[in-house]
Amino acid sequence: MLITCPSCQKPIDIETDIELTSLTCSHCGSEFSPLSDESQTPDQRQPWIYSPDLFASPPFLSTRDQTENEAVTIHENTHSDESSELIAPVREQAHLWPWFFTALLVVTLAGIWTRQEAWLDNRWMRSTLINLTLPLENREKDWLILPQSVKSEWVIRDDNSRVMVISGTIKNLLASSMPYPDIEVTFYANQQPDRALATISLPITEKPAAKSIVQTPFDLPGALNRAAENSQTEFVIVVESVPDGTGNFTLSLRLR
Repeated sequence: MLITCPSCQKPIDIETDIELTSLTCSHCGSEFSPLSDESQTPDQRQPWIYSPDLFASPPFLSTRDQTENEAVTIHENTHSDESSELIAPVREQAHLWPWFFTALLVVTLAGIWTRQEAWLDNRWMRSTLINLTLPLENREKDWLILPQSVKSEWVIRDDNSRVMVISGTIKNLLASSMPYPDIEVTFYANQQPDRALATISLPITEKPAAKSIVQTPFDLPGALNRAAENSQTEFVIVVESVPDGTGNFTLSLRLR
């Protein structure tokens, strides 16, 4: 068996069957035990065996190397854990407001179209649409002849003929300028109130002077074109030919 002197590192060959408790080196004279681990060559040393009950590090692993290996191991494990995490994709925010307003607009337009007659009867709506220069027809519902303002009288003219003078007030119910309608006069029989004798239609004109009414011939003043918004206009109608047997009359509107 080949052993090494721990002092001078001199190899010494001894018999394996001889049990020695101590040995003296012939080279340096130091005495040592041949059974010591330090006297064995590196090839003869027992390999390190791992045991879970032992906390010592392997003899061939230094503290510095162990620390570096642990740091590398921790870094590799951390990188592996981070890469193994699943990153959820970014979800785009839903844009619902444009669709909501589009649906609301479609429902509103559909409701207006299906109930257009009801909307057109609304004076505020009609006034708004007319002010936007939309082509809406003139309607009788846009005007009102104030019943308490209507009066009639017979006037004797300078040629001893008589004419019926009807006066009253007409009101524009819309908040927009409108063309004047004509005034339609229907005469009914005195003995038969439901029997219409005649119907005449006259334009709304500037209010004539009393002096011009009694003159013959009667000069009809110029017709009025448009009424201002929510305005009231006094009118005077001179009926030169009244049917015989007339007992009553009614006034209505006739659109131009």
